[in-house]
Amino acid sequence: MRRYGRTAVYGVLLGLATAAVAEAVRPRGGTTLLLDWGEVRRTAGSRLESATLDRAALAAAARGYRSLADKLEKPLLNFVGPLPKGATMPAFEALDREGWLDLNLGILRRVVDPVLETGRMPNSLIVEVGRAGVNRYVAFMLAFLARRVLGQYDPQLLGAEPIGGEGLYLVETNVAEWQRHANLPDDDLRRWLILHEMTHAWQFAAHPWLRP
Repeated sequence: MRRYGRTAVYGVLLGLATAAVAEAVRPRGGTTLLLDWGEVRRTAGSRLESATLDRAALAAAARGYRSLADKLEKPLLNFVGPLPKGATMPAFEALDREGWLDLNLGILRRVVDPVLETGRMPNSLIVEVGRAGVNRYVAFMLAFLARRVLGQYDPQLLGAEPIGGEGLYLVETNVAEWQRHANLPDDDLRRWLILHEMTHAWQFAAHPWLRP
């Protein structure tokens, strides 16, 4: 009798599990993407401390970057070699953490959106759960990087076609925070970061085979 009772319980549990799986995969009409950029932006933005700087501070930082870059370009090119005819170094821009986040969301979307569109999936509960997990993973990754990246060169490699000029960036929020915590000299730190990013720009300009 006990064995029959146990079998009945197992049968009920199996039936419930089957019903749950069927409900999870049941199409709900329409299709959806496996990533919600709006949710990624909201989640990542909520995890940023000192996320923004005012426009005046960013503009002043950018002017300082460009002044240093102007002084460093000639010594750099004398050492590594000239730029190809017609090529120029992009002008530096200053970003805060939200600015870096928005910039890189745009870069990611250029390459990921076409893939997402070709892989649309039928709406279902299991797809919603999977999308929530992917959203959080991408958001946490971007938020982590937004709090730590110091500089960036965007060579416009991702996506079917470039949507603008190449870019050189320093994340002033992170640079200033590192400078304070490590007690580093102001101009020397930024000079080193600017040289680092300008070298990347030169590499891609002088060696076209690096581009797809």
